[in-house]
Amino acid sequence: MPTEGAREVFRRDQRRVAQVTARIAEGSDYPRAIAAVNEAISTTDLRPGLIGRLAGEEEERQRATSELRRAGILAIVLVLMVLAGTFESLLQPLTVLFSIPLALLGVACTLGPMGRPVGVMALLGLIVLAGVAVNDAVLLIATARRLMAAGIERRAALARAAAIRLRPILMTTLTTVLVLLPLAVSAGEAAELRSPMAFTIIGGIVTSTVGSLLVLPCLYLILDSLRVTRRRRPTADA
Repeated sequence: MPTEGAREVFRRDQRRVAQVTARIAEGSDYPRAIAAVNEAISTTDLRPGLIGRLAGEEEERQRATSELRRAGILAIVLVLMVLAGTFESLLQPLTVLFSIPLALLGVACTLGPMGRPVGVMALLGLIVLAGVAVNDAVLLIATARRLMAAGIERRAALARAAAIRLRPILMTTLTTVLVLLPLAVSAGEAAELRSPMAFTIIGGIVTSTVGSLLVLPCLYLILDSLRVTRRRRPTADA
């Protein structure tokens, strides 16, 4: 006797699955749609043995996001190792790495008002920033150290280093912003994929440049004063 059955049977990891596909409606964005689907799955009363979860594009996005996060952490660790070996100290690398939080502040100020979520391309831009944002700080600290070795006082050396490196730093930042600007404002089918990375790098490199010239010299003075105080304390106790 004929009976009704499934036309196709899908299996994944040797388990039978049923696929439900949907498209995002006009006027709704991706994060809002994902939140609505998760809410629908959590409120649906499934039979025992059945499990509902997101798959497909969202599953690939979560996997890519996790891999990019690990790559970002590894990039910061590698930058710290290179700087520590170059400067032969931990003070200067920590000062230089502070430009990365300053870059993140610029990313938040850029993507936040535009309502753009931090997606895969934005995370890729953050990884690029981990290497680009420290360049200005490296130039500034290296110049200041060379001036201090020549006998110039710390404050005067930092101020003079900022004046010497001001034009090269501004030229580098302006060149990077102008190169990425067409990519950020371009229109087309792939513009939504490219523009978050461009806006991420632009916002991050602008604030890291300003911070390298204004904030990092102050931070260097604070950390160096703490280092000098800690060296003098055992002598005073003795």
